[in-house]
Parts: sequence; structure tokens; C-alpha cells
Amino acid sequence: AEAQIYRCIRFREENKGQGSDKSHMRFMLLGQVRAHQGRAKEAEEILRNVLEDLGGLLGPNDSDALECLSYLASVMNDLGKYDESETMNRHALEVRDKALGNDHPDTLTSLNNLAFVLQYQGKYGESETMHRCALEGREK
Repeated sequence: AEAQIYRCIRFREENKGQGSDKSHMRFMLLGQVRAHQGRAKEAEEILRNVLEDLGGLLGPNDSDALECLSYLASVMNDLGKYDESETMNRHALEVRDKALGNDHPDTLTSLNNLAFVLQYQGKYGESETMHRCALEGREK
């Protein structure tokens, strides 16, 4: 998978100006691959760079930027940086809730992600409430 992502990135860079530039999605995917390989520090660096680029290009509340933020929050969770992960997940949830509504699948995913971080932090009451809300939303 990693080799294919690099081929896509190289192809995109060789063919700049042809079509829309979604290379950030390829780098985001590379960050995910690194995380799944257990290379969380590398994933963090890649995803922070993508998020910085997206924030400058599209704004911090763009759907791609929020997707990247969610992946980065997951990596922060893997690294044991729960406070940072919680902050990122709360932001993604807040923006998605306002933009998409509380029953949208992306909003429910953000709610569930935040619930897991709270669980890891020992905030069981708040975590349980959020897990229940996410489950109820998915059952509708």
C-alpha cells in the first residue's frame, strides 16, 4: 500500500496543473498507513503537515481538514497524548455537529472517537453518555 501511495504522489507531482490537487489525501492516507504499521511518531509528523497545509488552503473547518484532524487525534491517542486527542476530537465534533447535524455519520464517528478518548482518561460517565448517544444516532 505504501509503495502505491508514493507512486500516486510522484505521479501527481509530475503532472501538476492537471485536474484538482488532492495530493493531501494521499499524504493523509500515508499517515494512516504509518499509524497502522505502529509508526505513530511518523504518522503524527505527516498528519500535522497535512493539517497545516489544509488549514492554510481550505480553512480549519473544511471537511478534509476535519478528517485529517480526526486521524491525527487517533494517533495522539495511540501515543498516550489524551488531552491533545480530546481537544482535537471535541473540535471535530463541534464543527461537524454544526455543519452536518447531530445524526450525520461523520458527526456520530466524531462523538464515538471522543467517547473512547474520555474512556482512556478514566472519564467513564461522560464516555458512557457519548457512546450511548452515538449508538442511538446510528440506530435511527
